[in-house]
Amino acid sequence: MGGASFLKLDIPETSTQPAFSKLFTASSIYSIDPVSEDVARHQAERLKKAPLTVWEADSMLTKQLEKREQTIVNIADLPEGFLTKQIPVETNDDDNDDNPF
Repeated sequence: MGGASFLKLDIPETSTQPAFSKLFTASSIYSIDPVSEDVARHQAERLKKAPLTVWEADSMLTKQLEKREQTIVNIADLPEGFLTKQIPVETNDDDNDDNPF
């Protein structure tokens, strides 16, 4: 990936979480303590580390709105004229085309 080599570490399934894998670059490994599978499973059970979750913008927005007791409404579901607001429009009648602003 991206021109770098990775070490894949498989975390076994426990009674509280599914199995998952983590990828590490060689520079991110500080030490490795080889252990038996039984010890690794015991530690995985004890640590209760969760796998990386995928964040989606819409679910994050929905959660934030729920905290504020707000919601997203489809614009098509609003009553007709709900968003209509009369805004006075300024006109420029000086006919100065060299400086239209």
